[in-house]
Amino acid sequence: MKQPWHPDPVQAAVGVFICSIPAFFILWFVFGTAAHRICAVVALPLLNICFFLAIFREKRADKKAAKQRIDYLSGDYFRDPAWRETYLRRKMEQGFESCHPKGMRYDMMQRYRRKSEPVTFMVMSILLLVGCICGLGTAHHEWKMWLLLPVGLVVFGYIFWIHWSEFTARPVRKWLRENQDAPQLVEFEKSWLHGRILSYQRSGVVNGICLSPSYLILYDKRDVHTVEISVAESMTREIVREKTYQDYAYADEKYRFFAVLHIRTAQGEFTLKTELDEFQTEMAIEEFARLKGQTAGQTAVSEQIIYETVT
Repeated sequence: MKQPWHPDPVQAAVGVFICSIPAFFILWFVFGTAAHRICAVVALPLLNICFFLAIFREKRADKKAAKQRIDYLSGDYFRDPAWRETYLRRKMEQGFESCHPKGMRYDMMQRYRRKSEPVTFMVMSILLLVGCICGLGTAHHEWKMWLLLPVGLVVFGYIFWIHWSEFTARPVRKWLRENQDAPQLVEFEKSWLHGRILSYQRSGVVNGICLSPSYLILYDKRDVHTVEISVAESMTREIVREKTYQDYAYADEKYRFFAVLHIRTAQGEFTLKTELDEFQTEMAIEEFARLKGQTAGQTAVSEQIIYETVT
């Protein structure tokens, strides 16, 4: 997973401290007013304290994460009695989802659609597009307007198209269009109707998997993938530790869980993955083991946990 660049927190804190020294003298001696001197003796030290506290919090979080990583890799985290109790309660209360009575197409479209946010952006884009079109009619001989308004048409048109695709569940429509003449489409529908479905949304992005004795259907915001269960060798868990920074200082962290499907075909080996929460990932792995006739112990032993830090 590609990691965005960010300055080293320690270097950022040292840079703030070095810049604070001349800033102190400028505020105290150059400006010299009471307000500037208060800022020099109060605001600058507080700024440095905040940066060094953020470094301390990050180092403490890294130590805790290093211990948790060992538990993840050994499997002790998922065998802990307290975690198992929470997992079984969650599985009983929420469990697997079922298909809507109206059928596979309707059910998949509803899972993809987010009605409020796309509609808001589409309305905004339409208003801005109308403004650009009206501006073209009144630009007259202002050459700058003739340059900016077409750019506005392209940008706002693109924004409208992106959210229109989201509102109309474009990945589902694309997948159905590609398989409309495929003989397996009936089997796909049976798998979706009678399979065990897990769906997860993170920041409005939909992900999920449908497990059935015939086919596995994985979906995310871009594509829908179908895999015959006979060519699926195993399912493992991928865990990503995601650290977030605000103004170059450590702010928070969270863990993301992925169910990774390992596939072997005549063309070679490859993987597909979909993001779920930690309990759904365990449910998917156990259900896959049941469908393949494996035991939970064998599946747990075969798990490979990838531990990444995204900043």
